Amino acid sequence: MIYFSIIMPVTLEDYEGAGKNREYKFKRAVRSFLSCIFPANECELIIVSDGCSRSEEIYNENFKKKINIRFLKIDKQTTFSGNVRQFGIDNARGKYILYLDSDDVIGDSHFITIKKELDYYKEPKWVYYDDFIVKNITMLALKKVSLEKGSVGTSSICHKKDLPNVSWSGCDGYGHDWEFIKKLIDAEPNPQKIKTPYYFIHHIPNLIDF
Repeated sequence: MIYFSIIMPVTLEDYEGAGKNREYKFKRAVRSFLSCIFPANECELIIVSDGCSRSEEIYNENFKKKINIRFLKIDKQTTFSGNVRQFGIDNARGKYILYLDSDDVIGDSHFITIKKELDYYKEPKWVYYDDFIVKNITMLALKKVSLEKGSVGTSSICHKKDLPNVSWSGCDGYGHDWEFIKKLIDAEPNPQKIKTPYYFIHHIPNLIDF
């Protein structure tokens, strides 16, 4: 049984606020998933290519033979369209959904930490947690997350796949994370904040790009 489906939207085309070295970061992000200590048959990475042919080339060259990575293509969407993540969820086979941006990294204990917490709290509808900002090669900063706009994002949530009235439909634009999380709050207004797992943010527009 697949327990976690990890959704990774990717476009390597230029857009406002895009980071540098995105091909390298994309490969780094996928490799961090592959390095996680979790049964390969219980987790899957779903890469959703947003009208980007280069991402498919990189997948074919580096990751096509990996049994728990799937590559999907969607027609080019508007920047920060919720349709991209929803397309991944619609094709997901896992019980719970996690997210990994193509320029970020997860640590090898990320899934194990979250799974233990979900078991402890008897598989809640959704949970959230703090994450880390990578300021440079030697400096990490814990990002304290609260359920407020500008604080919580896809890097710090895990939710069941099948929740009534919860989808990325209509969650578009730069604040699309918060629009989606408001739907999660409607589904469960008092989610559990769990032990901080291992999500490392490497890109925040106009702040860090590492």
